[in-house]
Amino acid sequence: MKRQKITQLLFALCAAAFLASAGMLVCNQYSYRESEKEYRKLARSVVGTGQAAGKTVPADRETEGASGGKEKEATGEEPPLLEIDFDALLAVNGDTVAWIDFPGQDISYPVVQGEDNEKYLSRTFGGSPNRAGSIFLDCRNTGVMTDGSTILYGHNMKNGSMFGRLKKYLDQSWQEKFPFFDVYTPEGAYRCRIIMAGNVPAESRYYPVAFADEEERSRYLRRMKENAPYDISVPDGGAGAAPLVLLSTCTGDGYLRRLVLLGQAIYWLSD
Repeated sequence: MKRQKITQLLFALCAAAFLASAGMLVCNQYSYRESEKEYRKLARSVVGTGQAAGKTVPADRETEGASGGKEKEATGEEPPLLEIDFDALLAVNGDTVAWIDFPGQDISYPVVQGEDNEKYLSRTFGGSPNRAGSIFLDCRNTGVMTDGSTILYGHNMKNGSMFGRLKKYLDQSWQEKFPFFDVYTPEGAYRCRIIMAGNVPAESRYYPVAFADEEERSRYLRRMKENAPYDISVPDGGAGAAPLVLLSTCTGDGYLRRLVLLGQAIYWLSD
């Protein structure tokens, strides 16, 4: 009889644990869907489809580089730029600093910056508590594209939202198919060429926002390439070269390493 009661108790505990897990899963899925609904609705209201949205970056053209110099890129057919209504974004959230978009992919989100790197970990752009959080700029950055390296964080969501699709870039064929992402600010649009993808240690030396000189920047680029599963030609310039953009998310395998995408701004275009 005693053994039977113990068995019944264990069964009840297992059933309770299963129900709790199932309930948490349902709750999380609902939370993720609500987050995606919010961001999709926001995109419909602030991403324009007018004249600017149809504007393309010419395949062979001199443009003003992010460093202020003239750069000539022959990159072939490139996707069009969007038109972002930053006045509307700022009316919803005064912490808005940019919009990030991966042409041809389902990655297109506003970027915010809090007073620390905790504020938007579990808070949507609209301020709702949600584990999906927001895409946010490192609090150490003075702005977007104003430092040697602009760092953006986002969660690696299982449903592929936020930065959940960045893992596709661990496959070289995906990088070759989608070699760019765009960063929009109220001042203009930056087209960024992806120059590295991989998993790096979660250490401060992989997350600088500034470089003291050309050699420090070069050492950083070499260090990042050492953690890449395949080689991408990395333009190696001095401290005055176009700024880098580091996108960072978790790997889903503990907290010791991070999945990152490193891009370099190759065009700066404004109306």
